[in-house]
Amino acid sequence: MSNSIEVASKKRVQKGSENGSGLAGGMDAPKRPFKKPKPAKRAKLPISYHKATGTWYKTVDGKRRYLYSDTTDPTGQLSIELWHKIKNDPFQPKPTGEETPQSDLALLDLCNAFLDFKKNRVVAEELSVRMWDEYKNALKILLDTVGEKTRPQDIRYTDFEMVRSAIVRRHGVNRIKKTITQIRTLFNWAYESDVIEKPMKYGKSFDVPPAKKMRAHKIKRGSQDFNREEITAMLEVANPTQKAMILLGINCAFARLG
Repeated sequence: MSNSIEVASKKRVQKGSENGSGLAGGMDAPKRPFKKPKPAKRAKLPISYHKATGTWYKTVDGKRRYLYSDTTDPTGQLSIELWHKIKNDPFQPKPTGEETPQSDLALLDLCNAFLDFKKNRVVAEELSVRMWDEYKNALKILLDTVGEKTRPQDIRYTDFEMVRSAIVRRHGVNRIKKTITQIRTLFNWAYESDVIEKPMKYGKSFDVPPAKKMRAHKIKRGSQDFNREEITAMLEVANPTQKAMILLGINCAFARLG
């Protein structure tokens, strides 16, 4: 009986094979669903694009190093050239084997020491709290661009190019000049205080905006002063709190003139 069952099953398998199917009973194998051809992959660039700010950047050690904006560099080619210049910098310092106290100093430690120095000036009423905050914000741009663990002696002129690009992205002409000056003040203080061994070389790209551009911006912006009629009109419609603030601003302006 068992032999007859085996023979019958073999016949069903053979019949299915003749019908073009490997399944018993002659059933047709299910056809695979049609797959659309994959679109050709776009060529990858060695840099990335930040949509929110419209800027090309390269991520190194978890930190974004910003390059040019899309208005200056729509295709990213200038940013790629700048990155290759940074990557293949022949003037990158090589380790000499000589360890000095300055060799282990990180940029974050240098910035904190400088801010402590400026905080003492605030306590002595030689510097305003607002100015101290501006120094802190300027150094934050430097740290975010170059990296907190970077040693000051390893910062090259190409790094300062990226720092200036980050400043231009965030601020106007007047603030650009002020922020660059504040960052330069950091390294000048470090050298004069023997925190770093050599004065910092910024290159030609970390200069403040030229005076001609500053004058053109001032002319375009126009006068920022209020005349007597404008102040009177504001006082007429202001509530008591706003009126006190307007009068306080006028007193401050007269104090500066005096």
